[in-house]
Amino acid sequence: MKRTLLVIDMQRTFDTACAPFVVKGCQREIRSAVRQGDAILFVEYKGLGPTMPELKDLTKGYKNVGYTRKWDDGGAREVNAAIWRRDFPLDFRICGVNSNCCVWETVSELRNSYMPP
Repeated sequence: MKRTLLVIDMQRTFDTACAPFVVKGCQREIRSAVRQGDAILFVEYKGLGPTMPELKDLTKGYKNVGYTRKWDDGGAREVNAAIWRRDFPLDFRICGVNSNCCVWETVSELRNSYMPP
């Protein structure tokens, strides 16, 4: 079964995103998604810079990738719209920062209120 990897808030503005073990973990997940032909959606907090290039570069030439920006910690509305617009699978894997805030909020919102736009 195909999945969608959500890469959440991997922007240099977030100190945790710059931790080598976090970057390596996200790189591992992105490489795995590409190998398996899964969709990848980069989710960025609006106004806080782009996703780290060392992550985006892993998807150069990969056609099953998308980007969306969110306006608050959760961002489920924006993720939902991007998923439906690109016809990405509804089975998710998640990586990114900060797990006690943005990742948690996004997952909770998606889990509790996922609906077509």
